[in-house]
Amino acid sequence: MELRSVLAQSPRITLDSETTTTLNRKGGPSWLFDKAFLITLGWGAEPSMEQTVAYEATDPAVPDLLSWIYDEYRGRLVMHNAKFDRAIIRKTFGVDTNRLIDDTMIMAHLIDETLPKGLKPRTEIECGNPELGDHERLVKYYLSKYNLKTYAEVPREIMIPYARQDVVLTGMLDNVLYPQIQKDFADLYTTEIKQNKQLLT
Repeated sequence: MELRSVLAQSPRITLDSETTTTLNRKGGPSWLFDKAFLITLGWGAEPSMEQTVAYEATDPAVPDLLSWIYDEYRGRLVMHNAKFDRAIIRKTFGVDTNRLIDDTMIMAHLIDETLPKGLKPRTEIECGNPELGDHERLVKYYLSKYNLKTYAEVPREIMIPYARQDVVLTGMLDNVLYPQIQKDFADLYTTEIKQNKQLLT
């Protein structure tokens, strides 16, 4: 079955970009300089997020797929720090959207602003999975051992599992936080994600 047909049947898609961030660079936020080199999607029947796919940014199918997700997909689109990923996607592919995007980072802040808002530390707190850091540790090991300057230089056999994990973690965090948001912070959250539609410039 074509991927779009599969995605269309899923109640939720999680989306993440991996960027060409130059490590330890000074002079401004990364979205001013960087582009995506990987785009990763996660989907499946909630509450599981068992299926993922990663695309090279150079794949000619990616811009049309992102446009379809942005404009035609009718389920929930979930990101962690959506404003950043939208800015990177717009810069890399020239694709943007006015749709509301659920954002697990905003959820995390509203529910408890004293806890970490980063994807991996907050997922460890909320979901208690001791193996969440394995892929990240391997990526950081390669960066250090070979004195690499960007994540894009990490071998894909190491980087792609790391990227796929991020959309799985976004789904796991959404499973825990979104019901709490709907119960206790629905109106405030809607206001926040509407404001979040204002793209970084």
